[in-house]
Amino acid sequence: MTIKASLKGPNRRRRGRSAASALTFLIKPIEDLSAEDSDTPDATQRALSALGNACLFTTRGKSGKELLKWHNDIVEGSADVSNDSLLIHFHDIPVYILRAVPLSSKSDTTTNNNNQTDQDIIYLSKVHCHNHKVCTDSKMQVTCCSRPNDGGDDYPSLSAIGIEVHVRKAQDESPAATENEDMEFDRPTFCAKDICRELMNHTANSVLSVNETVLIKSEGTELVCRVAEVRVATEDTAAASVSMSAVTMDE
Repeated sequence: MTIKASLKGPNRRRRGRSAASALTFLIKPIEDLSAEDSDTPDATQRALSALGNACLFTTRGKSGKELLKWHNDIVEGSADVSNDSLLIHFHDIPVYILRAVPLSSKSDTTTNNNNQTDQDIIYLSKVHCHNHKVCTDSKMQVTCCSRPNDGGDDYPSLSAIGIEVHVRKAQDESPAATENEDMEFDRPTFCAKDICRELMNHTANSVLSVNETVLIKSEGTELVCRVAEVRVATEDTAAASVSMSAVTMDE
């Protein structure tokens, strides 16, 4: 697998739409979705587990429908529409880019019956809120920045990606125990290949940027992964980068 970099930012002109075209959504924590969708808790949990690094949004109101239409207008004529992710950003100057997935009609209807409102909602995780500088229970404008796959190769390959990994919660270390340097702990160890595979699965079809944070699980432990560095390949390193990626994943 070759990981690509985009040198074209999300602020480029989009088929006649301007910043005034931004759509307004109510921001809710994604945990509220599983609580509200009580008719199908198992299906909702499976959907959330397969969501990866994406967010969810409703399409019962004007904003949700317009967002889908905006995305479809952008990817019209794409070489592979089914694999064109719906990408959004908050704020006039985007912090990061986020992949968005529309809620299924059944889940959307259940949520609508509970809230009795046509206000469309975007459900974000705590990590999303932290990354994108967004607060829950607030209304935010959203801009679609999807990019069609025109069959070309204008994404340069990356020669290296640096990821910092930290354990989210050190549950074995109590405050009292950490003060005693003689205490020994069974600190968890992880396989870098397993973390790499989990991170790639979690962020499939997503756009990641330097300093962006992602939360994954490995062997039941939550890990905080931060994109520390990316390097765009030169002509001399592009071929070596592809071969080294294949070797690393096969080891």
